Amino acid sequence: MVDLPPELWQKITSFLEEKYMKPLLGACHLLRDLALDSIYEQASVDIGILGQREYLDRIGRLGHPDYTTRVRKLCISTPARIRVAAGWMLPRRPKVNARTPLNVVSRLRNLLRGRKLSKAEISQKLLLSFVNLRAVQLHCPDRIGQQEFEAQMPLLLSTLQAYSSALTSIELAISPLLFLSTLLSTLPTFPTLERLCLKLEIYSTPNDDPVKLDLVLKDAVAPFIKIHRQTLSAIQVLADSYLLGCDLSNLFDNLDFIPHLKTLEIPFELTRAALFQSLHGLLQRHSKSLEDLVLYTPFKTDNSSQYTESCFAMMLTPLPRLKNLIIYAVPANILHQGCVVSESSGGDSDFAISMIFMESDNWNVFAGMDWSCLISMCLKLAIVTPAMFDAFSNDFPSLRSLSLGVSAFQNTFESKNSIKEFCAEMSNRTYPEASLTSLYMSQHHYMPGVIHLPCISCFGAVVEAFPSLLFMNWLPRATFLHDLALSQHQATQETDFDLDTDGHSICTPYLLLPQL
Repeated sequence: MVDLPPELWQKITSFLEEKYMKPLLGACHLLRDLALDSIYEQASVDIGILGQREYLDRIGRLGHPDYTTRVRKLCISTPARIRVAAGWMLPRRPKVNARTPLNVVSRLRNLLRGRKLSKAEISQKLLLSFVNLRAVQLHCPDRIGQQEFEAQMPLLLSTLQAYSSALTSIELAISPLLFLSTLLSTLPTFPTLERLCLKLEIYSTPNDDPVKLDLVLKDAVAPFIKIHRQTLSAIQVLADSYLLGCDLSNLFDNLDFIPHLKTLEIPFELTRAALFQSLHGLLQRHSKSLEDLVLYTPFKTDNSSQYTESCFAMMLTPLPRLKNLIIYAVPANILHQGCVVSESSGGDSDFAISMIFMESDNWNVFAGMDWSCLISMCLKLAIVTPAMFDAFSNDFPSLRSLSLGVSAFQNTFESKNSIKEFCAEMSNRTYPEASLTSLYMSQHHYMPGVIHLPCISCFGAVVEAFPSLLFMNWLPRATFLHDLALSQHQATQETDFDLDTDGHSICTPYLLLPQL
């Protein structure tokens, strides 16, 4: 560490205090989530030099009672490192102020000359001090060796054991799958557990073949679900294309143990009729309790279009209590030899999961069903027509939040005449005020910062037709759509709130355009 004059060091520590610690410990009273992830480099970049001992002293302040009583969700990453965040998303360059919303709080970054906090330091400083902890995420993003994983197990298990009586949510992203099975079989019982999330989408590799995943689901996941069946109400399974060939019917059968399943997020394969039947039966059996349904295919085959309509017709059995419907598919242009492109291939690459691809002549699959409770919908359409917005307004009376892929406009309009026709037709429409309040448009296939003017014109025409819109967002490069869908649900619950990854206020209507 470089020796610095005391007055310069005072300036550095004051800078840290003002920029990082005060927003976290004081001004941002909404902070609920603590993630132990990477020791990032942001602070060192901003300041130039940062000392190790002083940094640890400041991290120690996270043990302050005012902070530890607010934290509700703890994310433990292996090897253990530090990140502090809140909500669903973390922007690359967050702006923090006294009214920073749930989805953006801050990032603490520090190189610390490559040094990681030890298990003992983290345990002493953080892990056992959160008296109101309700949710834990266990992430093992690196394919670590068995010895390193076993070395981390005592820390993970002791933390979970300490909070086992109060935890309501557990999220596991462990690789290899053998480690996930080991962890599940050794976890304590959680008498208040409501949500279980298994993330397998970017952690599986060709070595984790479907047979191994079958065994994990059958021998580890199923018993865990069965033990907690009386309290569980939300099940999420996120997986990549290696789930193809895996017999998910075992998992579906075990979900029947849950008497009051409210939230279900699960993968399906478009080309397997037997899986359709199994999932369809599962939805029927839980039709009286399901409120949130997320379906996605981890792989989009070339001949999948012929299954799209039958997929909807079979999957979407009448669900009278359904409030949120999200349906994903992976577009072929972001696949490489059957593997989903993840963030590791580049920070600004296309996201790994996109919306379902629906041909316009398949729109009739929505007809004849009761959508009176649906308040949020996300779709990627092949084509957009004004009549579809009529359907959004008329056939979905409770729909308040809608996300559409802008690529739909790209496919819809091939000439200036058709753009004018669309805008002219939309200009004759004014929908009731008791309709959409949130409209999201995401630009999938253009470079960041480039405005596709035909899309802007059509988007403007749509916006003018919905006088009740409070939140109108044009995303030049859409964030990961699962986060977007979840955050837009929050927008339907709030009437006065701040956004945004760019710090804009959305208490009044605005249109967020990309920077040129």
